[in-house]
Amino acid sequence: RMPYNPKVVVYGPGARLYQNILQRALPGFTHHFPTAQNDEELAIRETSAAVTTGPNLLDGHFVYDFPKSVGQAEKFDRITEGVNLVIYFELDRSAESELTGKYLKCQACGAIFNAGWVVSTPKLRENCNRKLCNIQATQDDPLAQTSDYQSLTTPLINFYEERGLVTRFAVKPEEEIEDAADRLRKQVEAAIKW
Repeated sequence: RMPYNPKVVVYGPGARLYQNILQRALPGFTHHFPTAQNDEELAIRETSAAVTTGPNLLDGHFVYDFPKSVGQAEKFDRITEGVNLVIYFELDRSAESELTGKYLKCQACGAIFNAGWVVSTPKLRENCNRKLCNIQATQDDPLAQTSDYQSLTTPLINFYEERGLVTRFAVKPEEEIEDAADRLRKQVEAAIKW
């Protein structure tokens, strides 16, 4: 069971890599990638509106790598009545090196995948609103700045942990996507706050 209009914030090095597994774990959720990152007030307004209005209020929302600061998180919580869960994806450092140089990117929607990782690789290439993705090899490496990313998100994770909202999901690159999605769905259902 899920609360009405759950809002789940997604963090973790290369957070966009996990879109495929999240789509399978909770297929009715809408995915939000805030675009106005350089304008804090605009980013908060746009993202807040996206998760509090519209046709997908029953199913819920994933918001990737936002808020970017504790101040933004406090404002976002006031406007949206708070998030229900924060998922922090953890990837073992040895797995990171196996993924280097194998990235694919959709030129239409910006989704990033890894050809060497079952959980990340699109089987149906249906990320562009059910249209076929235009997948091409890319030099973009979403894990390249892992240590910088962790230092930037640590205050946010601490902020949400103090509220009991963080669940950490251990990524297992060798795991089949359906198994990983099932494990993630169960973990979300057990951890989500009402």
